[in-house]
Amino acid sequence: MLKCPKCGHDNRPGTFSCDNCSWVLDDGLETIKVSDELMQELSSAYSLRHIHNPDIKLPPQALRLVVEASHKTITLMPNEKPYLVGRRTATNSYLNVDLSVHNGEELGVSRRHAILYQTEEGWIVEDLESTNGTIINDHRLGKKELYIIQTGDLLRFGLLAMQVQIG
Repeated sequence: MLKCPKCGHDNRPGTFSCDNCSWVLDDGLETIKVSDELMQELSSAYSLRHIHNPDIKLPPQALRLVVEASHKTITLMPNEKPYLVGRRTATNSYLNVDLSVHNGEELGVSRRHAILYQTEEGWIVEDLESTNGTIINDHRLGKKELYIIQTGDLLRFGLLAMQVQIG
């Protein structure tokens, strides 16, 4: 079990944030690695963009998110840990992708909005039960739904819109 350093709650291994207080668990970050077996299980448990094909193995590729309002680019390199997307406040300095500099608060970005990570099949986005949701093109992600994003997708965290470029 993973003990939350903030509230002391015991969480199951691999948990990204505390089930009791939502504190990001550092140990949980280390365990998020998607194997072929896990991806197969997730394909049947959650709705993915396409059917899992273990023969598809993409090389690590950078993810670029181009903010539509400013045309500024956020570049994410492949990493073993997921990128936590949200907006920074005085009490949550653990974000990897801080959208407060892109008017995130005014546009409805939650403090802990979503995670982005790359697997052998591509870049995955998962909403963290944010208040205003994560939308890809016209599809609003459901609770714990994973989505493989591709070049040309329009990704929105709340009302903050970004064009996806991979490679």
